[in-house]
Amino acid sequence: MTINGIPVHPLIVHGAVVFVPLTLVFTALLFIRRISRAMTFMAGCAGVLAFIFVAIAHNTGEQLAAALPANPAIIQHADQAGTIIPLTFATGALLAILAILELPAPEALVQLRGRLQAYRIVLPIVRIAALVLAVVSVVEIVLIGDSGAAAVWYGVVR
Repeated sequence: MTINGIPVHPLIVHGAVVFVPLTLVFTALLFIRRISRAMTFMAGCAGVLAFIFVAIAHNTGEQLAAALPANPAIIQHADQAGTIIPLTFATGALLAILAILELPAPEALVQLRGRLQAYRIVLPIVRIAALVLAVVSVVEIVLIGDSGAAAVWYGVVR
């Protein structure tokens, strides 16, 4: 698949490269109490968008790899890319759940949340898990991007 003769994969990848680190930034900001409620919604949106862009980039990458001649660098890049979908899915899902929990609720539900000890214990654990997943996702996206760039540009630019 191409747009004006350019494969869609390198275009879509830019969305993943933007939203995966942005998810990490918003997730890290969840730990600042004064802005955590606003950042929960932003982190949830960024996490879901990161997953969408990663999934589309993965799909278009497979299509591009099938259209190109066999190349060990592209095969290595494709192998590395297999790990990012579950990471971004898990990160996006956790952050979306956190965002849903922060939606305005009836007063009775808000009071119940405040009384539940489990809610006060589980919420920070979920935030920490989302932060760890977001960090790992950023590391993976950098490594995957580096291998993809090396597959394309190695020997072309010095």
